[in-house]
Amino acid sequence: MEPGINFSTLEEQILLLKEATDAVLLDTIGLGQKMQEAFGQHAVTSLSSQMLWTTLQSEN
Repeated sequence: MEPGINFSTLEEQILLLKEATDAVLLDTIGLGQKMQEAFGQHAVTSLSSQMLWTTLQSEN
């Protein structure tokens, strides 16, 4: 005879899985925001470097 499904245990496992999934989602969102900030800073630095290079080239 097969053992019956323990719905209490199943519900607990589903809640633990949901908590783990939520934590991964929040980590992913946080990482995405950090990457976006880093790319934004890099773009500003690249633009500043390009403007400096252009200015130096026009002075020669």
